[in-house]
Amino acid sequence: MGFLAAQPQPAKPPPLAEAHDVNATANVTNKIKMLKNFLFVIVFLKYVIIFTVFILGKATHNSKTLLLSPLDWGLGHTTRCIPIIQYFIENHWDVVIACTSYSNSFYILQQEFPQIKFENLRGYGITYTGKRKTFAWKMMLQIPRILRAIANEKRWLNNYIKTHSIDLVISDNRYGFSTKKVPSIFMTHQLEMIMPFQWLKVWVQKRNYSYVNQFAQCWVPDAAGVVNIAGSLSHPKYLPKIPLKYIGPLSRLGKKKTQDFKYRFLCVMSGPEPQRTILENKLIEVATQMKGKFLFVRGLPNATDKLEVPTNCEVVSHLSNEDMKLAFAQSEFIVSRSGYTTVMELLSWNKKSILIPTPGQTEQEYLGKYLMSSQLAFSFEQENVDFVKKINEAQQFSFQDLPMDYDTYKYAIRESLQDLCLDI
Repeated sequence: MGFLAAQPQPAKPPPLAEAHDVNATANVTNKIKMLKNFLFVIVFLKYVIIFTVFILGKATHNSKTLLLSPLDWGLGHTTRCIPIIQYFIENHWDVVIACTSYSNSFYILQQEFPQIKFENLRGYGITYTGKRKTFAWKMMLQIPRILRAIANEKRWLNNYIKTHSIDLVISDNRYGFSTKKVPSIFMTHQLEMIMPFQWLKVWVQKRNYSYVNQFAQCWVPDAAGVVNIAGSLSHPKYLPKIPLKYIGPLSRLGKKKTQDFKYRFLCVMSGPEPQRTILENKLIEVATQMKGKFLFVRGLPNATDKLEVPTNCEVVSHLSNEDMKLAFAQSEFIVSRSGYTTVMELLSWNKKSILIPTPGQTEQEYLGKYLMSSQLAFSFEQENVDFVKKINEAQQFSFQDLPMDYDTYKYAIRESLQDLCLDI
């Protein structure tokens, strides 16, 4: 009996409750591990998404912004900015235009670039006289207005930059549109001032350079060498103190198109009133006395009035770039003012040009004579002249071509921005 009592008893199985507790603990541990893995995946995906958005944003959008403002004297300053604006847009810059709301500049640029932003900046509001004799005096009387406009655009620009992110400022002949806060560039083809009086020229020239020298750089839309368009206007004896770059001629019309001639004369109206209308009326009178078809482009983008013309004339208020290209291609002769922008466009297509300077506007008078002496265009004055006789002479004139590279500005702008530590 004692022997039997000493034998070890077999182990009893654990109670059912204890086994359940062990399984529950294992399940909880597994769930905690799964939760940790899930949270890790969520955090990882979050950073992947953030990184992807950042990379895609850098790849598809350049955050740099250009603020550009053209002078509102006529349309030339506005239209020659078109290839520059297009170049910046193609290189993923945001572009903001500062000009007078609902002005001709506004309508033209909005038509060409409906996607860009516009800001209202009051223009100079300069008016011209109807006679050459009084032109200089009329302009002198408006000097206080011009100086106020320059001071106003300076204040406007500094206030705008305080509340907006701007990387570059370009001013086309707006003297007050400079700032020390970001790089600002002044664009002009006229470095040398041509005035009717020597004492006035000295004062204006000094004043001109005093404003230009407040910019970081000066761009001149002309060739740098002896073969150029503007002569001494863009190649004066004395240059501004700031870095200057000849960016080559500009033309919104691009490459030349070939078409059969539909019009004998394309008359392109431009410039401030009343001179624009005076020339328009004179050319309509010419059309009544001459054979051949005329196309009038009035240079009035928002005009609604109807012009009475003879049966051999067509009239449009304004043409887009593409339509203007077609009109150029279909016209044998082009009659216009001798504004520098118009001249660049005419020469880019080697068109037979008849230039009529705005009376009293010394820059246009100089360009007309300079280009005629080079046989690049036929030019005559508006006042005291027989228009029909002069236009008949122009049709017998021996025109010469001026081959130039109209893509130079792209390389010049890239180099210029590199000097300012900016990438295009």
